Amino acid sequence: MASVAATIAFPSIAVYSGTKSAVDRMTRVGAMEAGKLGYGVRVNCIYPGLIPTDMGLQLANDIVKIGLAPDVNAAVGSVVEQTPLGKLAEVSDIADAAVFLCSNDARFITGIGLPVDGGMGM
Repeated sequence: MASVAATIAFPSIAVYSGTKSAVDRMTRVGAMEAGKLGYGVRVNCIYPGLIPTDMGLQLANDIVKIGLAPDVNAAVGSVVEQTPLGKLAEVSDIADAAVFLCSNDARFITGIGLPVDGGMGM
């Protein structure tokens, strides 16, 4: 699981963004190796957008702490404003993408990061 933070510059989460960027690179390397070595597995990752879970709301709190928003609602609102679909992701959105990537419908997909971010990372 990567994150939209691997694809955009977002304040207060430099280390998190770096680790999620590493997941993206390892996905691509893993897909190349698995394919070339004939392992018969596909390697993909997902770039979720912000989800209103404890972890997602902690990000909003961090944005407030560093002074980029006056309160948590404003921090969340700024993320929603940056998202073309105009809302936060739901856990089921991410789960549906994972099920798709694991399905036979995705049998010829490998080495990708699938954005499930409402368009935020485009």
